[in-house]
Amino acid sequence: MKTVPSAIVAAALSTLAACGGFTNGGGGTKTLDVEARVSFVAGNANMNARVSVVQNGAQVQGALVTLRDEATEAVFPLDVDGNFYRATIAGGYRRKLELKVERGEDNLDAKLEGPGEHFISNPFDGTTVELGGDPLEVNWTVSDGIRADDVAISLDGSDYRGETNRDRGEVEVPRELLRIGDDVIHIERSNSVDLDGGSGNSRFTISYEAASNVTFED
Repeated sequence: MKTVPSAIVAAALSTLAACGGFTNGGGGTKTLDVEARVSFVAGNANMNARVSVVQNGAQVQGALVTLRDEATEAVFPLDVDGNFYRATIAGGYRRKLELKVERGEDNLDAKLEGPGEHFISNPFDGTTVELGGDPLEVNWTVSDGIRADDVAISLDGSDYRGETNRDRGEVEVPRELLRIGDDVIHIERSNSVDLDGGSGNSRFTISYEAASNVTFED
């Protein structure tokens, strides 16, 4: 059996700890059912935040909902918009965010580190792909190499929709689900944390999406 040097093992563990140590389910009064999602699409300047706050089956109005960027310490309030609290956050991808929800004596807080930035490395953006009888291999490359909790794969012109918790950087799309012509491949990677201070299935998710515009030919 090959022995891995202890220095390498220590370095690897240190790297994982540094990347995963920020995320924390937090605390709170366990009286609010909160579903928070912050999403970013590569190439855009903004992140979109949407938070649902429910108590005893009813939407909660008048709550103070904020997100704080760990890197810059900037705080972003979310405004009521229908049944959600929403915000468009400028400044590109903000990977480490702290969520706080307060309404009277009810409250919760949590921290989450989103996935590393990625791009679709095959088929690369702007390429033409000749389809044979074999499945289409789609690959993505992550800037820091660290896997995300979940990956969703879709194509605008295809019936294919795939979801997996195995972020391996590759997936095969069956040929029979692909259509000739222009198409867009989407890879969305996300990290989530259960909100320990919330009720029900309270959860906080940050996602990063990359796309590749391609043309399929016979």
